[in-house]
Amino acid sequence: MAAKRRLSSRKNRIGYIFVAPFCFGFVFFLLIPIIQSFIFSLNEIKLGQSGYTLTYLGWSNYIRAFQVDPTFRMDLVQSIGQMLLDLPIILFFSLFSAILLNQKFHGRTVARMLFFLPVIVSTGIMVMMESNNPVYSMMMDRSVADAAASMKESANSMELVLSLLGDGLPAPLMDYLVQVIGRLYDIVIASGLQILIFLSGLNTIPPTLYESSNIEGATAWENFWKITMPMVGPYFLLNAVYTIIDSFTNMNNVVISTIRGYIVSFSDFSYGAAISWIYFGIIFLILGLLTALISKKVFYYE
Repeated sequence: MAAKRRLSSRKNRIGYIFVAPFCFGFVFFLLIPIIQSFIFSLNEIKLGQSGYTLTYLGWSNYIRAFQVDPTFRMDLVQSIGQMLLDLPIILFFSLFSAILLNQKFHGRTVARMLFFLPVIVSTGIMVMMESNNPVYSMMMDRSVADAAASMKESANSMELVLSLLGDGLPAPLMDYLVQVIGRLYDIVIASGLQILIFLSGLNTIPPTLYESSNIEGATAWENFWKITMPMVGPYFLLNAVYTIIDSFTNMNNVVISTIRGYIVSFSDFSYGAAISWIYFGIIFLILGLLTALISKKVFYYE
């Protein structure tokens, strides 16, 4: 009994050692700036020779964001609308691609690598290289333009097909499909990590489930809805949360660009801090509602 307690204490100490760097970094590099940003949002900042001074304003900046500044409200609605447009198509495209890449075929590893390549290209280091190196930037712009042109040609063909089928589709669905096809390149770029997460989820499904189902005469369509979808439910939730955060924090997001404009230029730092807190609160609320809704349908396999 004593030996078991010593082993448990040793495991706890090792765990604390591994967690300590994160706790240290969170407190000194994240928590303190977060608290400071909230303090700044409640004050007016004035720069002086000896530093900065704060003049308390209360909730004036928050009231300004909702009642005075129409641009922020429009940008916020646009950001949420774009997320709602992209979320379902990214999730279903990622799941569909993961199912295809999970099949056995020659060159499967290379195909998986190609699907994950956009994640590497869109990382912060690559973006910095692109912005600081004119030659690299020109090469990347050319390759992206060629890829976008190729996808645009495919999108035009798809739009033609949709226009022929348009009489049988509801107008809202038709508009949604046209918007999705027009942003096909962006959707593929935003789906790399989600595909890998779905792949890992598909690999956790015991093959015996499909074997037993096939013996009972189930079709591939029935296997998908009765086995695949329930088993990848936790990964579906994880990808939904990641996609929402990625959409809201993307550097091309209009709200993020507005916040950066206020803070980086120091034109109105306190107001930029205030709208960043409003933005964080809305993201937190949307994530909470989505998690509560999807968690009721998620099946956890033990």
